Amino acid sequence: MGRRLARGGLVALRLVPVMETPGEERPTQASEPADKGHSAEPPISPLQRLRGVWENPAYRFVLLFIPYLAIASITYPLMVKHYNGVIQAFIRGTASIEYWMLSLFSSESRLAAASSRSRRRRGRGCRRG
Repeated sequence: MGRRLARGGLVALRLVPVMETPGEERPTQASEPADKGHSAEPPISPLQRLRGVWENPAYRFVLLFIPYLAIASITYPLMVKHYNGVIQAFIRGTASIEYWMLSLFSSESRLAAASSRSRRRRGRGCRRG
């Protein structure tokens, strides 16, 4: 008949004994409080609840991932805007490495000369007619 804090820290259970035989009534004990709203155990503090949430690895992952996602979504467009040349150099470098690795296994691998977006830009002036 005590309260118990679940592992995640979010659920407090009140344990009630089960009657052994149907129809048998549970005898009342003198030690039970008359008011069921009050218990002998102190209430769970917000700090204890927060600690229980932090100790759960699934909740901790979400609590750390959401700020990371917000930071990445804000900084990525700024990085692309200011360091586009560096990013394009990394893209070309990784494409060259992939080409080299795939050419070890197949003679049909090749590098594309330009991205489809830049081909569309070049071809706009030529196809009027």
